[in-house]
Amino acid sequence: MGLRGFTYGYDYYTPEHSVCFHMYAIGVNKEKRKKVKLFWENQKYFPGAGRNSMKRLNGIIGMSTDEYLKVEEKKYGLGHIRTTKKFFETFGIDVKAQKVQKNLCRFVGKPMHFMFKKRLRPNTMGIDYSQIRYKFKDPMADGNFRPNWVNVE
Repeated sequence: MGLRGFTYGYDYYTPEHSVCFHMYAIGVNKEKRKKVKLFWENQKYFPGAGRNSMKRLNGIIGMSTDEYLKVEEKKYGLGHIRTTKKFFETFGIDVKAQKVQKNLCRFVGKPMHFMFKKRLRPNTMGIDYSQIRYKFKDPMADGNFRPNWVNVE
């Protein structure tokens, strides 16, 4: 959904402080969480739906060349405001390996907001990504913390 929204021109923001949380089924919460219904409990009624939807998603976003069901692709497909390439490069996603570079969470938040807000549109309606040249790289790739977002314009 994030990628679809990005291609339609939507910007997403993260609050500086957590405003909600997810109670995991560990420790003292384990018994309480076992009573919560989960969406995958219905998969027995729709055999193969998960696999087929993943094939369709990967096909639509260009991460797979496998055949997939193209029903309503135009309705639920990608936008034309921004490219998937821009999203993948900006946020360090390797399309061929289908992996996100490690340590992206260290960038998304204050560092990203500080850097990207300089590219806020004059009407303040989001970020002008045509002005963003940044491409995320794992700051710990060589074992030392070397963020590539420091001193970037």
